[in-house]
Amino acid sequence: MLQYCVSVYAETATRCLLDFLGALCVLVLLSWRLLLLMLLVVPFVAVGATVYQRFVGNMGRGVSDQLAKAAEIAQESIGNVRSVRSTAQEHKQMRIYNAVMDESYVRARNLALAAASFTVRRLSIN
Repeated sequence: MLQYCVSVYAETATRCLLDFLGALCVLVLLSWRLLLLMLLVVPFVAVGATVYQRFVGNMGRGVSDQLAKAAEIAQESIGNVRSVRSTAQEHKQMRIYNAVMDESYVRARNLALAAASFTVRRLSIN
């Protein structure tokens, strides 16, 4: 099994390397200046995409954490309402839950704006 996996990966790596070298040859034949420009620009775009991906990933984790906190407070509040049935306590728990949900909304909105800005930039380039 291991030998099969290694041979498949070696074949795929060889094919990708040959594709890359072939594309470089075609670009050299078409325009060496364009090739140099591409080789200068691509690393910066790749680094920018990686930084953006980490930024959005951290935002997504923040949204998930905030929603988990809201669910925990909601569960605790429902348990408190069932056991205590105190009007003052219900309003306090509602305020706490609403504050956490508002924070979840803000984080989710920021995540959506970040993702949308990338989409708009990508569409404007095309």
